[in-house]
Amino acid sequence: MNISSYFHNYKVHLIGIGGIGMSAIAEILCKWGGKVQGSDISETYITEHLRKIGVEVIIGHDPNNLKDASLVIRSTAIKDTHVEVVEAKKRFLKILHRAEALAEILQGFKTVAVTGTHGKSTTTALIGAICFEAGLSPTIINGAFMNQFSSNILIDNGNFAVIESDESDESFLVLPSDLAVVTNMDADHLDYYGSIKRMQASYKKFILKTIEKGICLICNDHLELSKLSKGLNNSNIITYAINSDANIRASNIEITENGTTFDLTFSQTLLEKFSIRSYQESNLFLSLYGQHNIYNALAALGIGLSLGVSIDKIRGSLKSFSGVKRRFTKVGTMDGIMIVDDYAHHPVEIQATLSVANRIAKMRSGNVIAVMQPHRYSRLLELMDEFAQSFTCADFIILTEVYGVLETKIGNVDAESLRNKIVNNGKEVTGICYQYAELKPMLQKIANQNDIIVMIGAGDITKWAYRLVTQSLE
Repeated sequence: MNISSYFHNYKVHLIGIGGIGMSAIAEILCKWGGKVQGSDISETYITEHLRKIGVEVIIGHDPNNLKDASLVIRSTAIKDTHVEVVEAKKRFLKILHRAEALAEILQGFKTVAVTGTHGKSTTTALIGAICFEAGLSPTIINGAFMNQFSSNILIDNGNFAVIESDESDESFLVLPSDLAVVTNMDADHLDYYGSIKRMQASYKKFILKTIEKGICLICNDHLELSKLSKGLNNSNIITYAINSDANIRASNIEITENGTTFDLTFSQTLLEKFSIRSYQESNLFLSLYGQHNIYNALAALGIGLSLGVSIDKIRGSLKSFSGVKRRFTKVGTMDGIMIVDDYAHHPVEIQATLSVANRIAKMRSGNVIAVMQPHRYSRLLELMDEFAQSFTCADFIILTEVYGVLETKIGNVDAESLRNKIVNNGKEVTGICYQYAELKPMLQKIANQNDIIVMIGAGDITKWAYRLVTQSLE
């Protein structure tokens, strides 16, 4: 496809272009032949990637960065007081929110939207892989780099799109959703929503707008989602689960060193709806670890079936799936110790990641060392108790200071307060790393061959993971 007529006459400037969602818009517009530039506060692998494809990236924020731009795109994190937003308003330039820009890009596409508190990126990538390998020529817009496509986007020549639809600021209500997945609905982004009740009401709006014209896959094992779906009582809602009745159910789950195997059972309703050949399918293999990824696979499988992809093709896609960046990514080894980089930044995600690490560590006769960077003061404040309880599967815990993004510190909410909560819950904390140089001495006291070090967080802790593998503890 060519550039949307909406953007055709604009030179676009993206504030915060290094963000994963903003970079996707920049790359699409660039590959469609648009004039694109942007700014961000630091260099990352994302800004490096954008430069390679021809996008001008300016490091640092300044009114002069806008140059001759005629359209500005910003995310929710970029406030009205930002110097480049102020300059854009002074020039009377058109300013779009990221979701508005993406909605314009998706005009004319049939869209599968994936939302939820956790698992969005992996589920989006799995659906994208199934559709791509089935010959559906999808455009994929994801919130993480997909290893299969070496990018967080794929632009193909069809009129079919698979997108990660952001729930953090209600963007999912702006974006199209002809088919959808809701992976889960845990308390998060309450700095935006103000209350869990309002957050849940927004999810309900998302589901309702989807099932007016297409199907919505919902995890039935999530209590609040299950209540919501039963209350709506709509035949366009398809449920998936492991621990409860559902239209698609996984059982006999086994984690191996190479991935996870499982069996499937389909309901009579689903057999009739999608003309499936059998009630059961045995011994499917997913090249990812853990029960949480089985949920992601069930959602992707349900979307694939609804699009007419055969179960055999889906089997093959799950088996060959190469994952997404920063989702239990094995960065390398250091003195026989496995180094894993993971984006987990919510207590539920941390618990799931460390559970998988624990299973693999025990296979290696080693321990799990969690190095965790809290992400956002507001999230840590709202979920302090939950964070403190999320390390049950870690043998050793090291904390770093909070990665605040653009937030200012809130009272005494910091790594020290989290350490105190963890200790009060009966777990020891090895220490707090305020800078990378302090990490090696801490690890020397606790790490042994066959251990797994899991670097956890949505901030810059990923850089620490890649630095570790170039060093030795000796």
